[in-house]
Amino acid sequence: MNTNNNLDYLKDNPTNCLLIGFSFSLNKDGSPGSYNQKITSKIIEDINCIKCGNKGNPWIGIQWEIYDALNILKDNSDFDMSLFPSSHVAPPPSFKTDEIKLDKLKGLLSMSDEDDNSDLNILRENIEKIMKEVDENSSIKNLTNHNVASYFNRLLTEKKFFKDFYGKVVLKHLYRPERGPLAVEYRMMPDISEYNNGLRTYQTKRVNRLIIEAICGEIITTGEYLNTAGVLKLLLPKALAERPEISHIYIYAHPKHSHRCRRTLIEIAWELGFDVQFEYVYERCEGEEWKWESDTAQVWCRSEDNWNIYNKS
Repeated sequence: MNTNNNLDYLKDNPTNCLLIGFSFSLNKDGSPGSYNQKITSKIIEDINCIKCGNKGNPWIGIQWEIYDALNILKDNSDFDMSLFPSSHVAPPPSFKTDEIKLDKLKGLLSMSDEDDNSDLNILRENIEKIMKEVDENSSIKNLTNHNVASYFNRLLTEKKFFKDFYGKVVLKHLYRPERGPLAVEYRMMPDISEYNNGLRTYQTKRVNRLIIEAICGEIITTGEYLNTAGVLKLLLPKALAERPEISHIYIYAHPKHSHRCRRTLIEIAWELGFDVQFEYVYERCEGEEWKWESDTAQVWCRSEDNWNIYNKS
């Protein structure tokens, strides 16, 4: 089914529509990459097609890489960033209390290191600094199961946090053996020279967590991989609760990923009890031919052959 050219309903009834953007890979340093900028450009193009009608706005939900791509493109595009509130973004994982082995963490952070500039000392100083903002008498020994995740999550908002660890910390790559040998995502620290003003909003959260995981090792559980179903389980309930009149859904995804996103959306919607009609779920990038990026972070997204092998696993 070619569902690429179904904009008439969106133009005439935008408040009854859900637009949802799925990322496709990213750069090794956590920036969006060219695939996600193309997906984002398509969303902007469609928004610009309907905005002159003054009939309201669709509900737009996006994966975090799309949000960061919006911030790259906004200087050269005319669109309203308020259409993309943080509550409509599927973000990288925050820390949860049950992911942190508190006693081992306190033991690690209490260790002395002769090198004042070691990654462990720098991490401890950053945590204690945040703790003292809340209570000037706080120290590592005051970390509890009730507050440890809060302090770590505060670190995930620090856009220049990574600079203190540049050249000291090697980020761990992601391996998903259950999805086959190509299911590898390579990670690297962002280059300081490219980010003088700090990282982008969600790139910050992703990179900072990876830094903390690299330093703490098995003391902290690796953040859960955000797959297509995970994005939908975060965004669909919000969209249909806030806008129960939604009847038409527009998918923005890499052309080779798009059909899978559509199928998963319909399945998740039905699983959650929402009456989504499959004939009103459209793929906006369907049929387009995009150049494959041979150095993108996710190996399974580097070529059509890689994608087809991965997609069968």
